[in-house]
Amino acid sequence: FYLWTVSPRVWPADASQLPASAYPLAAALLLALSSAAVAGASRALRKAQTWRMRVLLFSAMPLLVAAFAADLYGQWQTGLRPVDSGYGAVVYTFSALQGQYVAVLAIMACYVLARSLRGLLDSVRRASFDNTMLLWHYAVVQGLVGIAVVHGFPRFLT
Repeated sequence: FYLWTVSPRVWPADASQLPASAYPLAAALLLALSSAAVAGASRALRKAQTWRMRVLLFSAMPLLVAAFAADLYGQWQTGLRPVDSGYGAVVYTFSALQGQYVAVLAIMACYVLARSLRGLLDSVRRASFDNTMLLWHYAVVQGLVGIAVVHGFPRFLT
């Protein structure tokens, strides 16, 4: 927002310079679905339904990755590049930060799944799952806020 106040001319002048609204909407929906899958996995683990937990956690990973990819691809399709302006740099910085969380969460989810397959995760011994779940939900909220800022604010201005 600071960059907009000191240099509003580098921000999109009209909505045609922004990604189609389908990209941020798809990304937001995919983020919400991944969070719901992780919440369902938590309930399944609490009920000692380990196979259900594994399926839900495994299915949450591509949803999170697809959300990141949809948002990033939408920006790329507009021709916006991070070296073009301060606005472009901020947009891709948000994407890079989200990408870091996506990568870390993919590793964490694989670790949790490996622990589960080895019998080291159950309804009582679930700290690794709970930590993954907390970071997952945080990353989803951060992603939704990022989508609102990157896609909503410029649309509000135009």
